[in-house]
Amino acid sequence: MKLAACAFVASLLAVPALAAAPSAPVGLDRLAQLLPGTWRTEGETFDSPFTKAGPQRYTTQRDCWQGEGSYKCVSVVNGTLQLYAIFGWDAKDNLYHETQVTPQGKQPEFRVSVDGDTWSYGQDIARSDGSVVHYRIVRTYMSSASASYSYAYSLDGKQWTEIANGTETRL
Repeated sequence: MKLAACAFVASLLAVPALAAAPSAPVGLDRLAQLLPGTWRTEGETFDSPFTKAGPQRYTTQRDCWQGEGSYKCVSVVNGTLQLYAIFGWDAKDNLYHETQVTPQGKQPEFRVSVDGDTWSYGQDIARSDGSVVHYRIVRTYMSSASASYSYAYSLDGKQWTEIANGTETRL
């Protein structure tokens, strides 16, 4: 799968969040406050081997529910079903694990860490030649209704190239 498709799918992860205050819920309970709702994304992508330069402007409606040991969401972008996401919580490592199913099928898992107002999503994408593309999304939340984001890729896990950035706002 092309990284550009992953970048679009990942952009659906516009997880507008509450700052992680000491009294804030953790684990799957936190997601119930963060994921559901309607969000507007405005940003831009840059030319890269995986993306073409251009605007990112779309509205995501996310309906979510908690199941046994998981939190699930369906994302509809500009009226088109785009993503079914399943989140798990690893309390030992203090990480979320997210599995995504898109119209193209199951995608590589995201590992999501939270440090205060910053949420970092990491994904490793195996290529047909056996190499791996490391993909990262970093979201910084200014409030419970707004966040900035940056997407980047790396071929070696050390040197990162930004391929998109922008803002997300709860409508």
